[in-house]
Amino acid sequence: MDVLVFMVCLFDSLAFLFLGVYCLIQLSDLECDYVNTKKGCQILNKWVLPEIVVAIIPPVILLLTFHWVLFLLTAPLGIFLVHRYVTLPPGSISVYDPTEIRNRGAISKFQTENFIKIGYSIVAFLVFLYWLIYSLIIK
Repeated sequence: MDVLVFMVCLFDSLAFLFLGVYCLIQLSDLECDYVNTKKGCQILNKWVLPEIVVAIIPPVILLLTFHWVLFLLTAPLGIFLVHRYVTLPPGSISVYDPTEIRNRGAISKFQTENFIKIGYSIVAFLVFLYWLIYSLIIK
């Protein structure tokens, strides 16, 4: 059972890594004006809910299988993403608002968040890979 849990979490962290890199590329295209602001924000907003779902899957699985330490390590990112989505300012279209993304360095803030998410997903990938190999050796 642990092998399946860690395999799902490993593929999930890999999907989160690819999603973070894709969003970072879109944000850099927005920053350099390669993409229209409205179109770029539309593309980024399309991936907000899948990003939340991908970030929530490992903590839920780890909670259901009683891996408490790994649950505590993976839960904060999902909680942050859900909190960011739920507490949008009134009048905002979504997380990436085309009217506000150019103001007050919002693009650089989102890029910094994506770098942190990419770093987190790399660490999570390595941790889940370690525990997958460990559970395969123990079996």
